[in-house]
Amino acid sequence: MNSTLYDDLQNDRYDTWYQPIINGDDETIFACEALARRRSDGGIMKSAAAWIEMYEDIGIIGSLDFAMFRKVCVDLKRWGQMRPDLNFPVFVNFSRVTMSRPDFHIKIEEIRSEYGVPKNRFVFEATESHEETSEKRFYTLMSRLKEEGYLLAIDDFGVENSSIESLSLFDWDIIKLSAGLIWTLPKSEKMEVLLKSLLTCCHGFGMQCLAEGVETEEHLKLIREAGADLIQGFYYAKPMPDADFEKKYL
Repeated sequence: MNSTLYDDLQNDRYDTWYQPIINGDDETIFACEALARRRSDGGIMKSAAAWIEMYEDIGIIGSLDFAMFRKVCVDLKRWGQMRPDLNFPVFVNFSRVTMSRPDFHIKIEEIRSEYGVPKNRFVFEATESHEETSEKRFYTLMSRLKEEGYLLAIDDFGVENSSIESLSLFDWDIIKLSAGLIWTLPKSEKMEVLLKSLLTCCHGFGMQCLAEGVETEEHLKLIREAGADLIQGFYYAKPMPDADFEKKYL
């Protein structure tokens, strides 16, 4: 499996697709999220999510994470040349396993500085991991990244280890609400009340709230009523290749 991933990366079988993140008030683009897609032998693009857990198990997830980060830097540099007036950030996913590496900060700085992209053009998302990682080391890294100017987000808030406690442990910039919470809204009045209270809490801490998985007009209406700042989901756009994203949003 190690050789398969390295062969895929060497032969450029992984692409970066982008999904826009929209301002809830005026529906302008706020940012986009970079998502890894693997090109099969038949040319079909598939989400890399199916392989993430396996890559973590065998200790090679970092190779994919850093390769995707480099691709994002390449695109951001090109976008800056195409449209110097645009400065929206890109959400980049890193496994907590990767972020727990002692050389994580060194690696991202080497890659970022190579392309001259400002730190505030990135929102780092720490994805959940089934592998155990050091909470102390993780939050020490988060503090260092924030001090240096990177933006930081909790991914999939409301599931797994993204509990209410994590809001009190760190001054996150953005809280990404799990799509599962959004999909429950039309079926549960209690969830509406809970979500409004959660968003009020986050705003009280100075954090923005992003609703993932918004797919329908009803989702959009309910999440706006709850007070979400940012919206992401198929209602506005599915993830798309970089060329398509550039045509539509740049």
